[in-house]
Amino acid sequence: MSLQLPYGIQADTLKHISEVERGLNCNCKCPSCGEPLIARKGKKTAHHFAHRQASNCDTATETALHLAAKEVLEAEKRIRLPDTEVTFNSFREPFRLCKSRELTFDRVWLEEPSGSMIPDVLIEKNDRELAIEIKVSHEVDQKKRQKARKQDLSVLEIDLSKFNRELSPDRLHDLVVEGLEYKSWSYNRRAQLYRDRLLQASRRKMIQETGMSMWVQDCPREYRSNGSGYYALVVDDCWHCRHCVHHDREEGIIYCAANQTTMAH
Repeated sequence: MSLQLPYGIQADTLKHISEVERGLNCNCKCPSCGEPLIARKGKKTAHHFAHRQASNCDTATETALHLAAKEVLEAEKRIRLPDTEVTFNSFREPFRLCKSRELTFDRVWLEEPSGSMIPDVLIEKNDRELAIEIKVSHEVDQKKRQKARKQDLSVLEIDLSKFNRELSPDRLHDLVVEGLEYKSWSYNRRAQLYRDRLLQASRRKMIQETGMSMWVQDCPREYRSNGSGYYALVVDDCWHCRHCVHHDREEGIIYCAANQTTMAH
């Protein structure tokens, strides 16, 4: 079950279902399509708004939550950010660059263009922007991540898709401002910068293939010996090695940071 519509527009003001009269007396309209809403406030189901007439409007809940999140952020001018971590596509543990912290900011916009992107919410601190995406039915896709990386714009995603009952203003406030459980970085410019520098400083080892085996020569951990030097099996050794920063199967390369271990401490 998807999240039911918890907000409507009354006299140009966003109202939660708990703040209005039941039925058509709420005098509310849809935040997305502008059609009249009914405030359903019975005893059997969670209170929610519904279109008065059958409608194909399928963006009402997302639009309402974007508006509500923006109002919360406008009022608070702060948000708690999750840890900033550098992740790898090997079994190497993520490296934490920055602990969770509170960010105070100066300005906030709803669906304001930033370069080639139009984030759900955009906040600004000292002329630096941070995009916030509110996930209801669609998560940040690869195309949007690529746009964010291209223009070096950090993107924070707040996942509200797991909530299938009434989302109260207090709960929304906690999720948007204070909570961490449902926040994640879709793209973080600082983590990407660190990762890029680590890749640049790493040794690029060409993956060799013999039969069913993939291996790289000149292993600094001296995992295996073939009489002419040391080597490592990609799957059995490299993927589990703390020096393995990244592996690229298409290019056939292992990025080995054996000589850069001080960067990860």
